[in-house]
Amino acid sequence: MARLARPTSPAERSVAALLLLVLFGIAGAVLWLQADFPPDKYRATPAAGGTVPSRPDAVPLPVPDGATALSAPETFDARTLADKINGRAELYLANGFVSLRCRRFTPHDAPGDWVEACAYDMGTFPHAFAVFGTQRRRDAVGLPEAGPHAYRTSQALFVAHDRHYLEVIASSPSPAAMTLAQDFVQAFLRDHPANGGQVAEASLFPLEGARADTLVLLGVNAFGSPDLDHVFTMRYDVDGVEVTAFLSRRTDDAQALALANGWADMLLRYGAQARTPPADIPGSRALAVLGLYETVFAVGPVLAGVHEAPDPGAADVVALRLYQALVAARPQGAAGAPEPAEDL
Repeated sequence: MARLARPTSPAERSVAALLLLVLFGIAGAVLWLQADFPPDKYRATPAAGGTVPSRPDAVPLPVPDGATALSAPETFDARTLADKINGRAELYLANGFVSLRCRRFTPHDAPGDWVEACAYDMGTFPHAFAVFGTQRRRDAVGLPEAGPHAYRTSQALFVAHDRHYLEVIASSPSPAAMTLAQDFVQAFLRDHPANGGQVAEASLFPLEGARADTLVLLGVNAFGSPDLDHVFTMRYDVDGVEVTAFLSRRTDDAQALALANGWADMLLRYGAQARTPPADIPGSRALAVLGLYETVFAVGPVLAGVHEAPDPGAADVVALRLYQALVAARPQGAAGAPEPAEDL
């Protein structure tokens, strides 16, 4: 015999109604937040000497000779960027993102291959260089024909050019697809003459042991600290030990010193242990953090140091080289920032 359904009690009906109200409330809050999303709060302040354009780049993406467009041009702004690169959008938004243009092409002689070209307008060269360095692939090989800030992998090209960061991804490493990718980059460079693109801070790093292709600009939240921005890093080899050096020009001597001490104090609060700093670096502070080693100091208005070195001796070697390079770059008797020898 079939069992009769038990009548729903008033208490159960009340709980069900309450749960529905909560769900409707959550849905309403999500819709309100999406409608009120303020992308400007993620915009980085333009680097010194640069201004962020108020409108997307109006120059269309070039169609290389010998290619057929597979798709209409796509354009994304700060509100829609996550639709294209979900999970990575915050990096671009925090570094001054203005717009993204993408399009796919196929070679006439190899219709089975295709290339997707994406041009990020980052507003200024420092912003473009920041995402270029942060996104750098480990299998990068220099691409000098596209400029000093360009590299290739087995099936992609990456370029920082003026205010643009380019990612040109091929469907395969075939010669036809990669030739099309290179043709697109050259066409883009012709259509977008560079008005900037110098990294003056590169010449402040010491040369000995440097791996020049590892220069990176951390535009915001360097090393996870909201107080550290516009920090350049470069990796060094010390007898087979890899060490990361960093520096950042600040507004004045006091700010650089305050940031140095603030960084060291923060590490101490999170469990780091103070260790003896290099004797030849006045005012430096050295710490051990979970088996890694930090050194931080200031030379005039430049914050500098070594980050997460795996060996204390190698950390001290690179820290001293960096300190000596910064001191040597300062004009004699000057209280200002070290002067770069030349732009990169």
